[in-house]
Amino acid sequence: MTNWKYTIKLEDLWGKGDEMSFEEQRDAIVARIKSSVPYKRAVRLVANDSDGDNYWDHEMFTIDVDDLAASQDEHEFEMLWQGIYDYADKYKIWIATVF
Repeated sequence: MTNWKYTIKLEDLWGKGDEMSFEEQRDAIVARIKSSVPYKRAVRLVANDSDGDNYWDHEMFTIDVDDLAASQDEHEFEMLWQGIYDYADKYKIWIATVF
């Protein structure tokens, strides 16, 4: 069983297409990610050019989140989401999307 270091709770936002427009949902999800400890940690590691071999992982995570904020449709969102999810899995971040 995986021991998750962090959790980003999105279950109250995920799959709310009936209640929120794509843009509203996207913006709320991005805001929640950007306010999370893992995102702030990644930004700090990139800014300090630290964490050695893992530097590019953290930089790509922050770029993917920024690109997610600019995604124009659900397809683009899903493509970017895969990179975010892979990062979360590697760094033991649980992204809660269901109750």
